[in-house]
Amino acid sequence: MYVLYMEQFDNIRAVLVSGNELRSLLDKRLEPLGLSLIKVWALQNIVDRDDVTISDLAHYLDCGRSNASQLVERMERDGLVARKTQPTDRRVSLIFVPKAARELLASSMKVLRDADRHLGEEFDVGSLVNAVDAVSRKSDP
Repeated sequence: MYVLYMEQFDNIRAVLVSGNELRSLLDKRLEPLGLSLIKVWALQNIVDRDDVTISDLAHYLDCGRSNASQLVERMERDGLVARKTQPTDRRVSLIFVPKAARELLASSMKVLRDADRHLGEEFDVGSLVNAVDAVSRKSDP
């Protein structure tokens, strides 16, 4: 039986750890707005596509339908999204972003632009790029 320990895969582990560190850093920047990176990503996907279903959102976020549903429930509770009935099929709920949440989304974009400009000061971007390059070279045929 094979047991997979991530310690065996230095470059893959480095990329995953760096990605988690980056997400945590960005989440901390967004926290004063009551947002996280995944909420911003979800809001932007909903705004970009107008009204979406839970299944649509799960597809855009590359996650399971139940995860997307739980995220939407939390976001709805926080006033970030709302639901309405689809006019052509009353069994289907469409998710949309209310005006106040759109303004919050715009504020989050300013926070992320600022974080992007100063990323090298707070995060070792070079290490992440080097690790991704190493994994990429090893996986090329």
